[in-house]
Amino acid sequence: MTENYETSILNYESVLSEIINKMEEVRIRFKRAAVPYVKEWMGHTARNEIKENAELAEKIGEKRLKELKSEVNALIESAVSIVDVHLDNNSIWWHLNDQQDRSYYENNRIPDDIEKAIKYIFGQLGVVLSKDGFINVSSAIGQHKYKAWIESGNKYLDEKPIFPYAIVIPQDMKTIFIEYQTLIRSAQEKIKTIEALKKEQKQTKVAALWDSL
Repeated sequence: MTENYETSILNYESVLSEIINKMEEVRIRFKRAAVPYVKEWMGHTARNEIKENAELAEKIGEKRLKELKSEVNALIESAVSIVDVHLDNNSIWWHLNDQQDRSYYENNRIPDDIEKAIKYIFGQLGVVLSKDGFINVSSAIGQHKYKAWIESGNKYLDEKPIFPYAIVIPQDMKTIFIEYQTLIRSAQEKIKTIEALKKEQKQTKVAALWDSL
């Protein structure tokens, strides 16, 4: 009987391992899909911020605007590495962290932690545009009429650049993440089954010991 339990447990653990490998594949696809989204968003947002601050744009002049555009383009070209930095964070992925009971992986929506990671990526544009005052990335009160592009829990924490408004995740990224959520549910089922088998195995062993006394 003990051997049967061991075999069943090993089989379920093998299936669970395969599921986790698939989850990592889906995570990589999600990152790849994020790159064109980040590039398009940064290009569009940079142009819009310059347009909305026409007086400041005129003040800094054409030469500086050209330099600023080159800096924005360089940031856009580095989108892959920026996405890697923020979306390779183990703590935001179910299969890579130690808090696998978190409920926000439900309801077919992007969880807050992953959406926040994308906002951190967008915050890097704020760093570039802040050099000439188009964006505020400081908690200091200034002339800006919109929210500062920072995250600051309290004065003792370092301020982190972050886009402070709602974002719209593209449908292709949502579709990929739904695959990830489906795999989470499958993995959770296997984990529960493995735990139940281990518990039953232990109970059977103890019962057999009692009977033998």
